[in-house]
Amino acid sequence: MSEITRDEAFALLKKYNKDPFHIQHALTVEAVMKWYARELGYGAEEGHWGIVGLLHEATACFSRSGCMTQSVSS
Repeated sequence: MSEITRDEAFALLKKYNKDPFHIQHALTVEAVMKWYARELGYGAEEGHWGIVGLLHEATACFSRSGCMTQSVSS
């Protein structure tokens, strides 16, 4: 099984979520996930958990009406 790179994950996020707020939120969650990985002794897996943080907003769009083209609040 091959892993997705951070750049590939970021490209997917931007493909499926056009809302600048959600993109910034995903970047924040990426940083938090990496911090927790280091704090909890999973530093070797820091990149993996960062990617999980990035992609959580990409997958959320599949359950929101119109998420790919407009802001959820509009």
